[in-house]
Amino acid sequence: MFGRKFSPLGSPGSVDYHRAGEELIRNVRRYNELDAVYEHPTTGAKVYIGNLVSAQTKGILDRHGIRRVVNCQDTTTENYHQSNPEFEYFRFPISHWWRESSMDSAENVLKFFLSVFKWIDTQIEQGKSVLVHCLAGAHRAGSTGVAYVMYARNMGFDDALAYVKNLRPIVDPFGPLEDLLRRLEKGLKVGATITGSEHMASGGKPLLGMGRAAAATRRIGA
Repeated sequence: MFGRKFSPLGSPGSVDYHRAGEELIRNVRRYNELDAVYEHPTTGAKVYIGNLVSAQTKGILDRHGIRRVVNCQDTTTENYHQSNPEFEYFRFPISHWWRESSMDSAENVLKFFLSVFKWIDTQIEQGKSVLVHCLAGAHRAGSTGVAYVMYARNMGFDDALAYVKNLRPIVDPFGPLEDLLRRLEKGLKVGATITGSEHMASGGKPLLGMGRAAAATRRIGA
């Protein structure tokens, strides 16, 4: 898809998603710098999936009212407006998920995502739109955006991916990232385990299937 030449097989660390993003940028002639994939039902704040240009360009961020950014690239990459006190950043190097311990457990996969889910929740509940970005806004940010839609809209992986791709067609969580999201789907289904213990004890909100008002979510473009 979109000129990708990488096999979905192999060890999780064998895929260079930065190179995949570079290849996509070379081969895809035209696509949006960013696209909204979720809108909070009461505040109207949006979650966007975008590329590096959208993260770098203050004019783009201004037009979309974005001052909150999730950087899904490696931890050595730049947060371009970090010196501006209006901006807040959250680093989420999703392609390194395989380095975490016990990621064969659905509950641990869910825990891996909870920090970014809760951070995005906090921002959009306060009416602050969020950009989730990587290099191309297709693989790492795309996977993180799909994961958030799974969580927020009470969707399984396949339905969430189809929903997001309708809004941003270049989203492509292939290989180990697809594996991760399918594990997340299982983790969300058993989310009651965490909901009933440390998640709720720390002030967290109910997870997928445990009270999130997915039906009230505003559909983008509706």
